[in-house]
Amino acid sequence: MILVLMSFGIAMATYVGQNFGAAQFDRIRQGVRQMTFLSVGVALVSGVILALTGAQVVTFFAEGSQGLEMAHYGQVFFYCSAPAYWLLALLFIYRYTLQGLGDSLIPTIAGIMELAMRMSAALILSQYLGFVGPAIASPLAWLGACIPLLTAYHHHKNHLQERFNQKLAQN
Repeated sequence: MILVLMSFGIAMATYVGQNFGAAQFDRIRQGVRQMTFLSVGVALVSGVILALTGAQVVTFFAEGSQGLEMAHYGQVFFYCSAPAYWLLALLFIYRYTLQGLGDSLIPTIAGIMELAMRMSAALILSQYLGFVGPAIASPLAWLGACIPLLTAYHHHKNHLQERFNQKLAQN
């Protein structure tokens, strides 16, 4: 599932880069909006499916008494992370959109924040919540990384609107 969401993001980098180069700023905004709806929709549906069937998915890869224990932990993991796949969808769309616009600084900062938050949350929360702590570390990291990405995109979007208005005035 994560690869599907990442593929949507990578497609956005190409789409945005091409339209940015062609000064089709209105198409960028429209494409980001449409891909956000598509990606979040896919993430929500697959997240619900994985949250409900996580133990069965894990049993494909493990068997015996250890397989039952792994299925239990897999189910807990999917309960904690799969419903938050929509955050990951946003993260990929906005990270790669910014890269398509030529902004590599904010996506890099967001990636560093994501890593630091995941490590911190896993280490700290595992002391209080056991296995659930590391299981919710990724969704918390995705949320934290989305904040600078969404902020930067909306900043860029305003500048794109200004450029679009200038382009219309010139024609």
